[in-house]
Amino acid sequence: MHYLFVINPISGGTKNKDDLVKKIEETCSGMNLDYEVYLTKEHKDATRFVKEYCENNIDKETRIFACGGDGTFNEVVTGCIGYENIQVSPFPAGSGNDFIKMFTNNENFSFIEKQVNGTVRKIDVLKMGEIYAVNEFNIGFDASVAYKMNSMRDSILPTKFGYIAGIVSAMFKAFGHDYKVTIDDGEPFESNLLLCAMGNGGFYGGGFRALPLSSIDDGMMDVCAVDKISRLNFIKIVGKYKAGEHLSVDPPYEFIHYYKCKKITLEPGEVVKVCLDGEFVQTDKITVEIVPSAINLVVPEGCEPIEPKTVNLKQ
Repeated sequence: MHYLFVINPISGGTKNKDDLVKKIEETCSGMNLDYEVYLTKEHKDATRFVKEYCENNIDKETRIFACGGDGTFNEVVTGCIGYENIQVSPFPAGSGNDFIKMFTNNENFSFIEKQVNGTVRKIDVLKMGEIYAVNEFNIGFDASVAYKMNSMRDSILPTKFGYIAGIVSAMFKAFGHDYKVTIDDGEPFESNLLLCAMGNGGFYGGGFRALPLSSIDDGMMDVCAVDKISRLNFIKIVGKYKAGEHLSVDPPYEFIHYYKCKKITLEPGEVVKVCLDGEFVQTDKITVEIVPSAINLVVPEGCEPIEPKTVNLKQ
């Protein structure tokens, strides 16, 4: 097995990249591993590098660690889609590491020994055209918040303050947008949405559990759509939304709709921002679908996927 560490040197937790490289070298040498380290040079360089590596090493069993945040993991996964000889895992060293919250003892993702001794599990990914996401796509209020957070990446403020600043900023923008929505092959319907999260993972935005019923390998995509509500009502429910308890209230919130599906299309009638694994694209038609068993994920020793919550859905 060859071990490849792809490091984003400007990710939140890798500002002292020399220490990380030294840790990798010492641990891998001590374990007598065949390894190499690559530092990315610019945005999307991880995808380019990993894709070229995979094309040139078709028969070489390789375990690739994406050292950075969710965006770095997304870039690495995008580069290795379709290569069965490649295993991949996040090595959390960024300002946002939401995907690993889908696992128990997720601090083990930061230990090279536990990653090396981990097991491989096939998991699903999401796809929008030629764009992949491992964790979530989101639009509307959430995307506005994430966009503000993204603009504050170089700030000295902790991530949680960036999210708060994003919420405050989004609260002063237009609340809600009209979409034509199609779930799988059902009939289209019109909906005025405040936000919509579509995911394979359950967490985003620094720990908001928007999709509490999600599983990383059930072949289904989870969707949580929130109708346009008043700012006051939003403030009242945001705590439960963060904790993943927004589906468990009695009586259920009539303005929250939750689906299990394989494909969803949203047509906003204009170009809107779409956030995927912390990155952004703009489009006037959003079609997201699940790609079952798309990648070989390394699950570190001592980790297991968390159990989805159990709720009777009222769509």
